Parts: sequence; C-alpha cells; structure tokens
Amino acid sequence: LAYHYRDVPERAVSLIQCLSTAADSSHLIGGQVLDTLGEARSITAADLASIHQHKTADLITAALQMGLLLGSPPSCAEPLIREIGHCLGVAFQIVDDILDTTATTETIGKPAGNDARHQKNTHVTVHGIDASRAAVLDLTGRAIAACRQLPDADTHPLEALIQFLATRIN
Repeated sequence: LAYHYRDVPERAVSLIQCLSTAADSSHLIGGQVLDTLGEARSITAADLASIHQHKTADLITAALQMGLLLGSPPSCAEPLIREIGHCLGVAFQIVDDILDTTATTETIGKPAGNDARHQKNTHVTVHGIDASRAAVLDLTGRAIAACRQLPDADTHPLEALIQFLATRIN
C-alpha cells in the first residue's frame, strides 16, 4: 500500500470531508433544491449549468478525488481529476436528460418523459436535442483528454467507463 497504517485515521477524515462537502447544501443538496425550485419556471442556460454541476458533477468529482486521497498522486493530478469529474458529471446528466426524452420506459427502467410531466428544465428543453448530443461528445472528449494527461497512470479503465456512460441506454 502507498501509505502506512498510522495514516489511516487522517485519510479517513479526508475521505469523509470530501464526500460530505460534495453532498452539502452548496453542492449536491443545493443543486437538487435548485432543480426542484426550477420546475414549471423558465431558467437560464447558466442556471441549468449550475444545477448540473452541483447536482451531479460535484459528486462524481468527489468520488474521483477520494481515489486520489487513497494514493500518493503528483500535484498535477488534482486539476485533471476535477476536469474529468466536471465533464463526466455534466455529460452523465445530459445523457440522462436525452434518455428521458428519447427512450422508452422499458429501456431506461423508469418512467420515460418524467421530466416533461414535472415541467423540469433539462439540457434538452433549454438547448435542444442536437446541441445536447453535441455537448455530450464535447464533454466526453475533454474528459478523455484529461485522463490521458494523468502521469504514470493506466487510464484505459476510466476512459472505457467515460465512453460507456456517454453511450449508455439506461
């Protein structure tokens, strides 16, 4: 292991802090509240981007950062991990929005069209389906490019996960 047992309590506290920050009212919980408050109201593209960042991307970024906390990464890894988490999280949310619009209930395993029924603002309703698909491609490319900049790391599994999430059907 890359750390000694005496480091375990300190690392555990760091992991808890990372996750609790990502879930707090300024991030995951706050993003979900903003998402709910935005139902049946018109919001700006910037508002939607903030919701997606806080509701989804902050939590995915935290998961990646927690992986860093378990090792001894070079300092250049942190900004790359934040970029990967941001791109992966926002792309994940956009794909979710696309699937809610285009897939069937049987395919996605939850009621399709639920966002429209709740008058939710989604990437598709704010930007359109073609722009949403283009955004997923751009974000996926940026996440993979950031992966490939991580020094001394086998990023193939993470790259495969990023590609899978961008093309998922449920």
